[in-house]
Amino acid sequence: MIIRHDHFPSAHIPARHVHVWLPENYAQQPKTRFSVLYMHDGQNLFDPATAMAGETWGVAEALQALMAAGHVRPTFIVGIFNHRDRWAEYLPERPLSHPAAPQLQQKFSAAFTAPVRSDAYLRFLVEELKPFIDETYRTKPTREETFIMGSSMGGLISPIRSM
Repeated sequence: MIIRHDHFPSAHIPARHVHVWLPENYAQQPKTRFSVLYMHDGQNLFDPATAMAGETWGVAEALQALMAAGHVRPTFIVGIFNHRDRWAEYLPERPLSHPAAPQLQQKFSAAFTAPVRSDAYLRFLVEELKPFIDETYRTKPTREETFIMGSSMGGLISPIRSM
């Protein structure tokens, strides 16, 4: 089941769609709390109509199969749609303080369509989205049960440790 939170508001970044995929057994297990996997580029996760090239990444299907086989703990997915200024939100800000950063920015100037705001994006995740998800769904809210991942630029903005 997919629950849509369209135009999810933020004080830090532009609003965006957030879609939550709940596994088949979520409704049948009302006392079970679930781990949460937050994923960037959420438009690519569940619906071929919004996915790049018309094909989803298949993460929900793979996770459902792994849970059914008992290989992973009960988990659901939070898909965070990207903004048109994807680079601005997914490029980590800290490296831009390096002395070589201006040359790097000049080299990739076409990609920098807006000021880098990845720290603001991360604040959105930690201060706004995660608390909403923890209040709305049956989560295991600890750091050890909260994961984040992405592909390409989404991988760059995903911290090594969970939130």
